[in-house]
Amino acid sequence: MKKFLVPIVCILSLLFFTACSENETNASEKAISIATRAVNVADQYLDGTLDGETAYDLIDGYYDDMSYVDSMSQNTDEERKQHTADFCIQIDVSSLASDVLGDRIYGDSESYNNVIESRNNLAEDAGLEKR
Repeated sequence: MKKFLVPIVCILSLLFFTACSENETNASEKAISIATRAVNVADQYLDGTLDGETAYDLIDGYYDDMSYVDSMSQNTDEERKQHTADFCIQIDVSSLASDVLGDRIYGDSESYNNVIESRNNLAEDAGLEKR
């Protein structure tokens, strides 16, 4: 009987964790749009189709585009949730820019992996696919 239950428990656990990892976000459409562009630039950089200087400049510009977060209204629970989500994306974009810059300077596997990690953190917070 135990041999029968173990596979069922494993399958149910897998389904549970898959459902819990659905990419949902409270972020605004603007934040998601900026995150999507930053993730695309990071992917091009990681694939070697975009140089580090251009990638950094673009991502740093996206960070500047997130300046609206500082003045977002936070009067209701929904507005606070959206502000928090947008703020997280803003921080993720800043981290991604810093890691691209670091990879340009150091150019080693650790700095490259930091770019991937920052890219994936941004994607996760924006409800996008990880790499």
